[in-house]
Amino acid sequence: MSSKATLKANAILVAFSQPRLQKLADIYNIDIAQAVLVHELLTELNGSIFASLSILEIHLRNMLDHQLSEMYGDNWMASGPFSTGDLKGAVSSAKNRAHRNAYGKLKNSQRKALRVGLTGRRTTILKNAAAKVPVDKADIISNFYFSFWRMLFLKTYEPSLWNFGLRKVFPNKSVSRGVISDHLETILKVRNRIAHHELVHPTLCDSYVESLAYLTKQLWKRGVVRKAGLYTFQAPYLKQIEYHKIRLQHILAYSKAK
Repeated sequence: MSSKATLKANAILVAFSQPRLQKLADIYNIDIAQAVLVHELLTELNGSIFASLSILEIHLRNMLDHQLSEMYGDNWMASGPFSTGDLKGAVSSAKNRAHRNAYGKLKNSQRKALRVGLTGRRTTILKNAAAKVPVDKADIISNFYFSFWRMLFLKTYEPSLWNFGLRKVFPNKSVSRGVISDHLETILKVRNRIAHHELVHPTLCDSYVESLAYLTKQLWKRGVVRKAGLYTFQAPYLKQIEYHKIRLQHILAYSKAK
C-alpha cells in the first residue's frame, strides 16, 4: 500500500474522489484519512476474491460445457434451447467477441489483408473482417459472460436444461435449480462490483464465500470430478480472502479505538 505515502491530501481527494472516500468514511464511521487506508485494504480484499472467482468461473464453464456436450452434442451452442431466443443471442455475441479478439491479435498486415474487398461503414468492415478469422469452441467458451452461465439455471430453462441433464453436475438430490440460481446470482453480483472497481464489503464478502463453498461442494460429476474436489482446490484462495477480511477488521477496530 503506497498511495497515502506518495500522495498529498489534495491529490488524494482528486485521485480517489472525495465522494468515494466520504462514502467509505460514513459506512465505517472513520475520517477521510483513515478511509484511504480502508479503501486500500478493501481493494486487496477485492483482489483475493477475484482470484478465487476467476478459478470458479473457469471450473464452472468447463463443467457445464462438458455436460452440455453430453446432452446436445459437441455443437450444443446451435442445438436445443440455444438455437432460439436469448440463449441464441448470447451465443452469437460470444462468437463475435471471440472473432474480434482473434482479429485483434493479428499483425497489422494480416488485418489489412482481411479487409481487402470489404465495403460499407468502418464498423461493418471490421466486423466482417474479424468474422474471417477462425476460432474454435474453446475461444467461444471463454467469451461468454458469467451472466450467460447463470442464465442456464433460470426457471425458464428448467425443462430443457436442468431436468434434461444439467442437474448431473449437481448430482446431490437435495440440490434444487433455484438454490443454484440464487448462489450464482450472488457470485454475479460480486463479479460485477469488482469489474466496475466497486468495493466488496465484509458482509457481501461473507455471502460470496457462502455461495462459493456451496457451489464448489455441490459441483461435481461421477467419473469426471470427485465430490468436493473443486472446494478443496479453492481452499488456499478462501484462506487468502479470510486473511484480508480479518486484517481489515483489525485495522478498523484499531482506528475506532484511537
